[in-house]
Amino acid sequence: MSINVEIRRTDRTKSVAFEVRLPNTMIVSAPRRLPARAIQRLAEDRLDWAAKRLLFIEAAYGRHGLPKKFSGGETFSYLGRDSLLTVVVAAGSSRSQVVLTEDRLLVTIGAVPEEAQEERVKTALLKWYKSAARQCLEAAVERWSPVVGARPTAVKVRNQRRRWGSCSHNGSLNFNWRLVMAPAGILDYVVVHELCHLREPNHSARYWDLVSQVMPEHTDHRKWLKENAVLLEAFT
Repeated sequence: MSINVEIRRTDRTKSVAFEVRLPNTMIVSAPRRLPARAIQRLAEDRLDWAAKRLLFIEAAYGRHGLPKKFSGGETFSYLGRDSLLTVVVAAGSSRSQVVLTEDRLLVTIGAVPEEAQEERVKTALLKWYKSAARQCLEAAVERWSPVVGARPTAVKVRNQRRRWGSCSHNGSLNFNWRLVMAPAGILDYVVVHELCHLREPNHSARYWDLVSQVMPEHTDHRKWLKENAVLLEAFT
């Protein structure tokens, strides 16, 4: 596989970071002070890793049907269950509506030019997913807070690109709305993970002991998140 290497110099990092993007690009972010020859050598050492990572991501894209075209017949996940997207164009209506049935995700949009339908469906689905994510995540926090023995000051649902969740210094928890696409057990794990940070604000042995006490099967959930991280790129 031929890989294009894109080098980005920045003052915002003290170390070299590597990222791959389909179809065949490796992005190298490096401090400005680092000599070009050193960056080139590090990039060359990472080419085999980049090739394997690109193949992995390509396979994962195939599993999840990414990127989405937001057209009828595609599948979209809700709490780990795939539903078939059905798009209905309602003449005379300007409002969009999303309804989840047993096996379908029914999106009704107003009459728009054909070239605008994709964006209208995408907008409607994004609004629906974010609303559903807030309900599911707030319910999960309520369910797990007494088990962990910690309660956040606030629960926020965000459009994060690189994180499933995070814990702020002020005690608020931030969650990626895309978690609602994952199986319910995965969503619960991320909630537990962040709640435990309210008691142990690090990833020390004490922190992981606490996570294990609350959710012994957490290692399986962590593996799922790692293998399905491409979902973070859904709706981009």
